[in-house]
Amino acid sequence: MPGIEAALRAHVSTALIESTNTKLRLLQPMAFGFKEPEQLIALALLDRGGYCPPLPGRS
Repeated sequence: MPGIEAALRAHVSTALIESTNTKLRLLQPMAFGFKEPEQLIALALLDRGGYCPPLPGRS
């Protein structure tokens, strides 16, 4: 109970982290067939971060 009260007073929530974890779990089946883990990381960065990393196999 003290932990819950402290979280409410401090306005702390894990909702953003849980949301991100769920969305990353949904990306994993999309990455089925990728040969390198870096390709899944690039997909996650494109989807979640708005970041445009260098695409695999392209220069």
